[in-house]
Amino acid sequence: MAIVESLGDFFDEDVYREIRRDTKTDDLFGAYNSSGNMAGFIIFCPVNDQVIEITYMAVSNKYRGQGIGQKLIKFGLDRLNKNKKYKICQAKTIGEGDRQRSFARTRNFYIKYGFIPLESIKPYPGWHKDKYVQTFVLCL
Repeated sequence: MAIVESLGDFFDEDVYREIRRDTKTDDLFGAYNSSGNMAGFIIFCPVNDQVIEITYMAVSNKYRGQGIGQKLIKFGLDRLNKNKKYKICQAKTIGEGDRQRSFARTRNFYIKYGFIPLESIKPYPGWHKDKYVQTFVLCL
C-alpha cells in the first residue's frame, strides 16, 4: 500500500479498500528491488473465459521509467496465459477527456506496450461519475 499512497492523485481512498479486497481473490505479482522492497505491482482479474483485465498496476516513482511496468505485464501474462486461454488483455485508466493530465503518461505507457485504445466513456459504471474512463485492449 506504500506504493499506492506515494502516487497521490493516481488513486483515491476507495482504491485502498478495493486493492486489499482484490489481492485476496485475484492474481497479484510484484517487482522487488535488491533489498527486497516492492518497487511495483500488478493485479489481474479474469473478465470471462477469454479476457483478462489488469485491474491495478503501480510502480513507485523512484523506479518509474525503468521498464518495470512492462516486465510486470509480460511476467503476469506469461504466468496466467500459459495455455493460451485468454485472447485479450484489457486495462482501464482515466481518459484524455479528463482535466487530470497526470494520466497521459499512463495512457502512453499502454499504447507503447501495444494496447489499442478502444473507447472512452463518461460516466463509467463503478468509476468516478465526473471522469472519462479509457479502455485499452491487447490481443494475446
